[in-house]
Amino acid sequence: MHFVHAERYKLSAMSASEFFADENRASGAHISNITRSLDMEFFPGKFKSQKGQDSSGRDEEQIQDWAEIGWLWENILQSGPGGWGFRDRMLKRRQRDSPGADIHLQDAYSHSGVGLTPDGLDTSDAPIWIEEYKATRKSIRHWQRNDLPWGEGWEPEPKWVKTFFEWLSRVMGYCYVTGATRCRFFVYWVCGDWKGSGPQTWRYDIEFEPREIRDNWRLVLSHGIEKKIITGDAAVSAYRSLKRMGGR
Repeated sequence: MHFVHAERYKLSAMSASEFFADENRASGAHISNITRSLDMEFFPGKFKSQKGQDSSGRDEEQIQDWAEIGWLWENILQSGPGGWGFRDRMLKRRQRDSPGADIHLQDAYSHSGVGLTPDGLDTSDAPIWIEEYKATRKSIRHWQRNDLPWGEGWEPEPKWVKTFFEWLSRVMGYCYVTGATRCRFFVYWVCGDWKGSGPQTWRYDIEFEPREIRDNWRLVLSHGIEKKIITGDAAVSAYRSLKRMGGR
């Protein structure tokens, strides 16, 4: 036996930078670019590598490898007839747990010059639910203790908010635009607790206060304009929205 050929294999024809620069999901500066920039500005220590470089200096292939895991997780949850079929089974369970569930996948929105694409939107209940499908190498211990999720009514600690700021900020943006106040996270913890637990999947339901949603949207628009992520006519639209909200 002998090896004939070996190479790094990429599932996507696009590089991660190309995907994030033009996600082909919604018009305007995509909210993911803004929340990622906010996360790097507020918590720069999260992005330091062993060599002292920030995330902008990470190897392109490393970024794409982890991005592809996230895309695979989304596709598993969203695939239907003719695909892997997991979505059919998931929706059957959803119908059992929540009769009448009506999930809209990857609907594109544009608001105040910002493009937004929630992974899922459940319109069967009022108020509606945002759904986010996340795959991460972060430890599940960042989210919960002793293998149990935080109790009902628990208010996040600063460290928890720091770790998951980008997720939360983006979801609150979706809430502002759709009128939702609630989100279901379906999280695939690729490395589990990093102590031998193995991969785990969890669902978490979170409800936001209207003030949190509004303040976050103001922050998203202000940062997008300041960092020139939102430009041109979109920046004009964002600025006008801020004025109406009492910002800038």
